[in-house]
Amino acid sequence: MQNSHNKKILVFGEVLFDDFGDPGIVLGGAPFNVAWHLQGLGFNPLFVSRVGQDQNGHLVRQRMQDWGMTLAGLQTDKNYPTGLVTVDIIDNEPKFKILADQAYDQINVSEKENILSDFPYEVVYHGTLALRNKTSYYSLKKITGKKDINIFLDVNLRDPWWQADRLIKSIKQATWVKCNDEEFKIITTLAEISSDDEVLGAWQICQKYNLDLILVTLGAQGARIVDVNGRVWQGKPKPVDQLADTVGAGDGFSAVTLLGLLLNWDINILLNRAIDFAAQICQMRGAICSNPEFYQEQQNKWK
Repeated sequence: MQNSHNKKILVFGEVLFDDFGDPGIVLGGAPFNVAWHLQGLGFNPLFVSRVGQDQNGHLVRQRMQDWGMTLAGLQTDKNYPTGLVTVDIIDNEPKFKILADQAYDQINVSEKENILSDFPYEVVYHGTLALRNKTSYYSLKKITGKKDINIFLDVNLRDPWWQADRLIKSIKQATWVKCNDEEFKIITTLAEISSDDEVLGAWQICQKYNLDLILVTLGAQGARIVDVNGRVWQGKPKPVDQLADTVGAGDGFSAVTLLGLLLNWDINILLNRAIDFAAQICQMRGAICSNPEFYQEQQNKWK
């Protein structure tokens, strides 16, 4: 998989294993999933995270190497384990139990400052889970403090692992914000926006926090995009042939959306491609695909 794009993307946050019980563990974590998809689709992102000095950490490194991803931003922690989340599928929806004190809580860019200077990133992608601990939070602040960058904030609110003040500060700093419909309601409440009209509320959020776009995923109903000028795009997926699970569907949506923004796709085209990609992820167990042909097929369709 060769790099076919020039934009330098830094992806920050957790890599972990989703434990499905009987089917076993599956590699994941929203930022890792997005980095994986971007790699498969022709970008070479710098993934900044931290794993434990354990078997799962070794497996993360091996999988990244096999996929052609750089390990330059991946740290190893001697005291904390590689991230683990237990997953129960209830009514085809994943229910997560996120463990405390994981290696991704300890991302420390002071150990990798040369990497940041050697990798002239123009775009930062990050979520919200890895911001629960001050070490990772302040590392991200240092990364996003660089001038003239765009920031894609992927809101992933997992109770009790998020803080309202950190969420709002992250939204204020972002260029684009993606969330699901429940997270959108939380954001409007925190932003003290009382409109019952979701489109108007989204536009008001863009205005209040100077966002270019807000993207709201709506599950089986697709997704909506609203920009700072109040323009609206809405798309709905085609029926899924065989649903495996919805784990990682939003991450697939985020990856293709980010790619489309960087390649200046028409927003309607971007939206429909991102929805279609997310629907295909729902037909797989877990959030990522290890078959390069899958990603090549996507690129061929988009030509």
